[in-house]
Amino acid sequence: MHQTFRERTAPDARLPRRSGTLNRWVRDNYALHSVDLDDDWVCVSRIESGFANITCQDIDQFVCDEYGDIFDTLPPVHELPTDNLCRISLIDATKSIESCSYASPHKYWEAWSTIINDHLHAGCIRPSDSHHVSPLFLIPKADPAALPRWVIDYRQLNRNVRLDKTPLPQVDNILADAAKGKYWAKFDMTNSFFQMRMHPDDIPLTATSTPLGLFEWTVMPMGFKNSPRINQRRMRWALAQYIGKFCHVYLDDIIIWSSSLQEHQHNLQLILNAIRSHKLFPSAKKSVFCCMEIKFLGHVIGHDGIKPDGSKVDRIHKWPVPQSAKEVRRFLGLIRYLGPFLPQLTKHAKVLTRLIGKDCDKSFPDWRPFHQRAFDSIKSLVTSADCLTTIDHFNPGDNHIYVTCDASEIGRASLPDP
Repeated sequence: MHQTFRERTAPDARLPRRSGTLNRWVRDNYALHSVDLDDDWVCVSRIESGFANITCQDIDQFVCDEYGDIFDTLPPVHELPTDNLCRISLIDATKSIESCSYASPHKYWEAWSTIINDHLHAGCIRPSDSHHVSPLFLIPKADPAALPRWVIDYRQLNRNVRLDKTPLPQVDNILADAAKGKYWAKFDMTNSFFQMRMHPDDIPLTATSTPLGLFEWTVMPMGFKNSPRINQRRMRWALAQYIGKFCHVYLDDIIIWSSSLQEHQHNLQLILNAIRSHKLFPSAKKSVFCCMEIKFLGHVIGHDGIKPDGSKVDRIHKWPVPQSAKEVRRFLGLIRYLGPFLPQLTKHAKVLTRLIGKDCDKSFPDWRPFHQRAFDSIKSLVTSADCLTTIDHFNPGDNHIYVTCDASEIGRASLPDP
């Protein structure tokens, strides 16, 4: 007999934190515990001997023993595959990129040196004499001890590049499929863009100016507008035969769902074999399996359905009164993510939508009581957000599916007749 439950608990110093490779398991006198102290939750899987053929501990050990090599650090660039290279297709090949370098505070010079040397050592960049130059800058992280984030301004290049038309998958479809499972796993690639080499002819187009000179990328850079879609295509190609059956890919994230632990191990084995054969490298720190509940694409998927991520709900609750049209847009953009959970959202959001026009950018209107009521009503709706269940179109059982279409003074909805 296999029983599972979750209990809220404070972090226990006696329980080990997750190690650098994969979730580790510890045994006490009662149960097997999967411990993740990041969110103060402890997931417990209790298995009585003699009634189960496999445990989460067995799966964890199996992955560590059989696939530990693919969770290592990325190999040198010259060892990456050459059968799938990143190309840059220009609209006008006669145009060059000539951007001024951004000034950098002296306090960041040591960080510049460290970041550039790390990339040079890894083979991700090399010195350049290209006549295409894009600027870049550093953004400090919340942790002052951490290296700043390197951001390249490829806006000039991106305006002259043909858009890659690879479609991104529909998030709603991914969540609906994944919610059918009882056990979940997730893999996040290690520096996914850096796992694809640039085509030699296009490397000069990636050149960027730094305080220590001009460098160009030998791997697919972040900031290039087609990088996400190129990466999506590569990931989908690697897992094409499994997508929609028991896994989905969104950019560099893979989610796997299973109906039993035995099936979970089998599915993991298939995915990890495909990852290995296509020379992909997932992040050990961000990979989890045997989960009874999992966060994915801003949602929480569990046995009771799909819920909004609590961190985003908290963010909405703490949102201050907007002082500009830009702040209203940001707030509305965040709550639209919760739209499927809030059937009355449009009724209240329409009041704030009138504050995001071009005229409001120039002169933001006074914040009136009816704006505040709509603002507060949206926050109250977020508190009551329901949990969504997925529809089994092939086996609805006794459940009935109703489709409703409505209209109002500000909009109408309908369904096409196929």
